[in-house]
Amino acid sequence: MECFKPEIKREIEIRSKKYIVNDRYYLLDFSAWDEEIRDWLADKEAIAIGPEHLVVINHLRDLFAQNKRHPTLRSVT
Repeated sequence: MECFKPEIKREIEIRSKKYIVNDRYYLLDFSAWDEEIRDWLADKEAIAIGPEHLVVINHLRDLFAQNKRHPTLRSVT
């Protein structure tokens, strides 16, 4: 796997809304997150999102919003 290159940005358009992602398709603007980009990313990775996934996704997003950094494994478990 090649190294992360933060200078590379891509624009994705879904239903007339534009999202800016990096070279690994990570969303660059936390506030732009919605169900459309979530579902697009899941499809890209061939993941079928179920109710259990949504609980985890929402919990991780809440932790990030509170602390302004990625949650640690200890805080998640």
